Amino acid sequence: MKETKKNNESATVVANQAAKTAAPTTAKTAKEQPQTAEQLQAEISQQQKEVERKQKELQEKLRELAEKQKLNNNRSKFIDTLDNLAKFEERLREEDSFETSIFRVKFCDAEASYRDNDLFSVSNTSVLLDLIGFMRERINIKVAEIEQQLLK
Repeated sequence: MKETKKNNESATVVANQAAKTAAPTTAKTAKEQPQTAEQLQAEISQQQKEVERKQKELQEKLRELAEKQKLNNNRSKFIDTLDNLAKFEERLREEDSFETSIFRVKFCDAEASYRDNDLFSVSNTSVLLDLIGFMRERINIKVAEIEQQLLK
């Protein structure tokens, strides 16, 4: 029984020493926690600012991508038109007549709905070939401009 009492006293002494040692550490940790919390808050704030900056950059890149996609769609339409003009030109060159019966450029009143309000039309082969040549030149210039914008 004396040994048990002695063991209990030893355990109490060890526990008291541990409590004395832990008490200053606990007090010290309590003082450090607000600093750590402030540091964490500052770091979180900094990271939030970084996230906001990255989101703005991403939005700007998406806007630029949408603009380039629109430009590319326009370029594709121009390329398709060039292909069609080449086909029309080839067919017109096969014509030997003063006026062609296969193509005609019509000028009409665009405001008139559902009615064919032709003001006049052109079916002269030579004029149509010149018009196709002019249109191809202008379209090629626009395609080159669009390609320059796409490469930026």
